[in-house]
Amino acid sequence: TVSVKFRTVQDVKDTLAKQSFKSKSHKRQSQIINLIHQRARAAYKNTKDPKKKARLKRAFDYAKERKEASKRKTKRLQKKK
Repeated sequence: TVSVKFRTVQDVKDTLAKQSFKSKSHKRQSQIINLIHQRARAAYKNTKDPKKKARLKRAFDYAKERKEASKRKTKRLQKKK
């Protein structure tokens, strides 16, 4: 089990740097990144406070970057097969 935090960019980075995350397969890591992306997106869309919204937007954008990187890795791994 990987405990997930997504309030700030640093929370997302810390979550993705955990040993419990890194020890998972690429498939599982992709699922976790997708989960963080979805939760950060929902929190960003639903918050009203401008400071929270800005913080969550940065976290969401970082999660989106990591999701795209994960997609590229998936493509690379599929080509090897």
